[in-house]
Amino acid sequence: MKKYFGTDGARGIANKELTNEFAYKTGRAIVKYINKDKVRVLVGMDTRISSKMLQMSLMSGIIAEGGEAIDLGVIPTPGVAYLAVKNSADIAVMISASHNHYEYNGIKLIGGDGYKLSDKTEIEIENIIDNIESDEKAYDEIGEYVDGRRLVEDYKKHILSIPKNSFKGLKIGLDSGDGVMSYYAEEIFTTLGASVTAIYSEGNGRYINDESGSTCPEKIAQIVKENKLDIGVAFDGDADRVIFADENGKVIDGDHIISYAALNYKKNGKLSGNGVVTTTMSNGAFEKHLGENDILLQRADVGDRYVMEEMRKNGYLVGGEKSGHIIFLDKSTMGDGIQTAVTIIDMLIENKSKASEIGEAFTDYPQVLLNAKANNELKKNYKNNSKISAAIDELLTKHSDFRILIRPSGTEPFVRIMIEGNDIEAIKNEAESLKNIIEGVNND
Repeated sequence: MKKYFGTDGARGIANKELTNEFAYKTGRAIVKYINKDKVRVLVGMDTRISSKMLQMSLMSGIIAEGGEAIDLGVIPTPGVAYLAVKNSADIAVMISASHNHYEYNGIKLIGGDGYKLSDKTEIEIENIIDNIESDEKAYDEIGEYVDGRRLVEDYKKHILSIPKNSFKGLKIGLDSGDGVMSYYAEEIFTTLGASVTAIYSEGNGRYINDESGSTCPEKIAQIVKENKLDIGVAFDGDADRVIFADENGKVIDGDHIISYAALNYKKNGKLSGNGVVTTTMSNGAFEKHLGENDILLQRADVGDRYVMEEMRKNGYLVGGEKSGHIIFLDKSTMGDGIQTAVTIIDMLIENKSKASEIGEAFTDYPQVLLNAKANNELKKNYKNNSKISAAIDELLTKHSDFRILIRPSGTEPFVRIMIEGNDIEAIKNEAESLKNIIEGVNND
């Protein structure tokens, strides 16, 4: 089991749980892991106030170990992955806590092939971190810092090359959550011809994901409806997620986005394997809708890395998560919010469709998601707790139509509860009851 790197990197409160010392050791450890002369490491970051601090510490570790630290500045996580491949990096790093609030930060590790590192590789790097010695290179063997911010233009060009249609005449609402898309989204959409109404796009690192962006899409949905826009687009802090709002102000989540993409890929003969990969969190109505259109759905563990692993193993091109990680494997190596946005909007233009057609394709079964506070010990061992197991067994006996998923958060001190069924009030009551039981165990 991994010690530092969860489902989406190492994460914690900056300067307290995620320290400069850890970032420095991580910089040294990844160079040691690659174990070759002049290891090339691309390093990007999001807008939060601690990102530059941690980036500098990590780059110091890279340089101290003899590596080349290439500073990409503020850039989306998928942009780091794209540039890692394009610039023949040995490994790449993103400093970001994704959708978390500004007090958190994280370190995401990306291979030179653009894919997130495997659990096995991250465990090996963790072992190096824990056993690292004070044996930095001699003064004449240290590496160097390279200002690589000019490289981000290549990522922008890549995104702009995706749509085949002009966006002229489209009115788009943008919510960048004060994250990295504050630096990119408006420029990209206006270059494509759209007119833009932007909120939470100042790039203020003290307000990143603060009741904004993809975890609070109701904000952009309201703006779209009030201003009679065509579509709303909400990103998370590092822009690997995206959630839409249609012209009526209705939120469109990842299940609906994946469904629309899959049907378009199938129509154009591009849906390899005639299937998609999503996670256990995706709604049952989504699976039913795909089945009615002769498209297979394969579920993976929660986490875009696990979706990607299944996609690569089975040769699928489309996949993702309900939370907004959408992967087009023919275009990139991970979920990419801006890439997904321009791809889906281009499909809408091609089909002469309104955004509402995405969400209206099927109606979700009632589903409730709750977070129960849980310490690390409970997160590791909740499956073996007799009180929790008995509560779940009783629930399933009482409600045979329920689909229940309990899982530890990979990034926060919670056990996440998902219950799906037919009666929304019953689901709400039972989810709250189960939350109380879990938190009671946590407090014992």
